[in-house]
Amino acid sequence: MRIQFILIALFLCSWLGQASALPPRIITEPQDRTNLIGATVLLEASAEGSVPLRLQWRAYSGSSYTNVAGGTNRSLTLTNIQVTGRRFALFVTNDEGSTTSRLASVVVVRPPSFLTDPASTILVETSGLNLGVTASGTSPLRYQWFFEGRPLLGKVGQGLSVSSVSSNDEGDYYAVVTNAWGQATSRVARVRVTPSPFSLEERTFVGDPSLPLPYRLFIPEQGTGKTSPPYPLLLALHGAGERGTDNARQLSEWPQPLVFISYTNQSRFPLILVAPQCPEGTVWGGDVQTQLFGLIDSLVGEFPIDTNRIYVTGLSMGGFASWDLPTARPSLFAASVPIAGGGSPQDAGRLLHLPVWNFHAATDGVVSVDFSRSMVDAMRRSGGHTIYTEYADGGHAIWAQAWATPGLVEWVLSQRRGQIQRRDPRLQVTHPAYEGGVAVVASTNLTLSGTSQIFGEKLGGVTWSRAAQRGVGTVVAGNGWSIQNLAIKPDTTNTFMLLGSTYSFAPELGGSTTFNEFIQVEYVPALLLTAKRQVDRRIRLEWQGGGKGPFRLQMTRDVSTPAWTDVLFSVESPVELPAEDSLALYRLVSGGGGGLAP
Repeated sequence: MRIQFILIALFLCSWLGQASALPPRIITEPQDRTNLIGATVLLEASAEGSVPLRLQWRAYSGSSYTNVAGGTNRSLTLTNIQVTGRRFALFVTNDEGSTTSRLASVVVVRPPSFLTDPASTILVETSGLNLGVTASGTSPLRYQWFFEGRPLLGKVGQGLSVSSVSSNDEGDYYAVVTNAWGQATSRVARVRVTPSPFSLEERTFVGDPSLPLPYRLFIPEQGTGKTSPPYPLLLALHGAGERGTDNARQLSEWPQPLVFISYTNQSRFPLILVAPQCPEGTVWGGDVQTQLFGLIDSLVGEFPIDTNRIYVTGLSMGGFASWDLPTARPSLFAASVPIAGGGSPQDAGRLLHLPVWNFHAATDGVVSVDFSRSMVDAMRRSGGHTIYTEYADGGHAIWAQAWATPGLVEWVLSQRRGQIQRRDPRLQVTHPAYEGGVAVVASTNLTLSGTSQIFGEKLGGVTWSRAAQRGVGTVVAGNGWSIQNLAIKPDTTNTFMLLGSTYSFAPELGGSTTFNEFIQVEYVPALLLTAKRQVDRRIRLEWQGGGKGPFRLQMTRDVSTPAWTDVLFSVESPVELPAEDSLALYRLVSGGGGGLAP
């Protein structure tokens, strides 16, 4: 009987032991997740069963899988997710078996962003307008076009078309794209509508009877009577393909320089525009150049023209002339806009007073981009301020995009002869403070910082150079910039050229626009002034640093609200002064700083 009881007890213990050895079982399944691209995703699951439980997250592709490194806990954290549709499951094992959770899908959604922006354009009235954008993001994407800040009724596609434009269609256009996870706004496309080139008055300048010069002339609606204000004059020069005597092709083939007299610009910036036609077999140099200057002089004599605001722009052959004419008469022009041309780098020193915005394409197969690169480099090395837009694509015929650059007309017409006006795009130095282009610092290790203004666009980068040295700065929030640890050489003027870069303003061509600024820095040690009382009670003042002077010595007796009075002028260290029975406070004043000595 006793033996039977022992056997039954052993059997029960064995049975209970087998009953408590449980295989794993999923009790909380991982759930599908939908998150924005770049977000952090948390997947969680739980299981029960005989311990120890061993956990491993798996990433599935079809029916195959890979183990997720480090995924051995009940939760899995995925950071910076980029790929949509990935599936994950938790695989659990113990000594009694294994099990796998359901597959949890991770869906990545993207807010909309623009891949291509609408391009600014110049159109002759009655021609057609076509703007377009492309965008990425999780579908469905919804579009809405805006004109001058107002939504356009029914314009809800990727493209916007107007069959025949008029002055009412001139303005700024942009698109907004939205989906369930956000929205994006495109860059602005500035559309300018011009009158027909055939509406401009036909004329011929004789000057040299053997070389008559046909030209088209635009006079502002305000007229040119005795009460008329003086107008700016713009000289627009065509390329080699538009030479002739028909007095039409110089504008009918490429009417984009008429942007200066678009209907909006006529009301904002009235000017006189002249577009001559170069005779066949000639160029804008030699005798034709003489004729051009004669034409300008004759117009100045006939109309009320502001001689401080005469501008030149041209394409290809006219781009070369846009460098050559100011070189020949440096005191005539207030600004130049050469396009796909080039100048003589050795003459850059004659043009330092001239504001230039130059355009070229890296892919130009007719006039090598090296013509522009070498000219712009020579201008900047000589101390000139030159804006340069180089398109990544576009070949030779990039003038339509160049003249359509937002802000170009405003930049040109702000310039005055002999006075370079700092307008967008530009860099500003805010530290260190300087006057007249020279900053005086008391350290040989300098930090430069400042801001940029670029028609609302972002600063892409900033670099610096000094002689053969080069360096890269840092772009900071709000279109600011900073350049750290510049070594300042003592006993010399350190001239730094700063070069900013931004968007080319032509989304279909790519590339960049660069613009430069200069700052001169001089190292002057801090002024240290000491005072010692001599045996005879006279006061001996000595000082170091502060630059070359000259110094003025000043004194006050009121420490709380000092009123300084001059004691000596053009003093040099050391200086001995009569004995003082009461407190006296001395200071030196110079362009390099000041020091105090009680």
